[in-house]
Amino acid sequence: CIRDRYQRRVRGSSKMHTYPVPSKGTSAGLSSFLLLLCLTVLQLFSHKLGESPKLIVLGGFISSLIFFFGVVALGNVKKDIRWIDALICLVIACIGAATVHRICVTTCILFSAAILFYLNVVCKRVNERLQIRNSGKKRN
Repeated sequence: CIRDRYQRRVRGSSKMHTYPVPSKGTSAGLSSFLLLLCLTVLQLFSHKLGESPKLIVLGGFISSLIFFFGVVALGNVKKDIRWIDALICLVIACIGAATVHRICVTTCILFSAAILFYLNVVCKRVNERLQIRNSGKKRN
């Protein structure tokens, strides 16, 4: 039972503000749009991103954003993400990175591993909170 709103306490204030939570369709559409936007930016500036080492790392980071938005979009379409789904998103991101520079592929994999670890931690925390909240509602 996920609420359609979530509450957030403003720093320095005792007031609680409620914000609407986007639907799965809206989130999937926005993630897909941002994935295509990152892929387009990567292709438009591929020659510029391959010029210096710092820009090559930036190209790998942009490619890891392709991975992130792919996982988020796929997670909104499917109920749960398996490792094979994450690998498919990683392959797509690495193909985009390979069009810029071969070192972009390495940095894309490193950034994507960090993103995947962070997503895993956040999902576990959210699921724990939902289980606690749901178990409290069933008792009442």
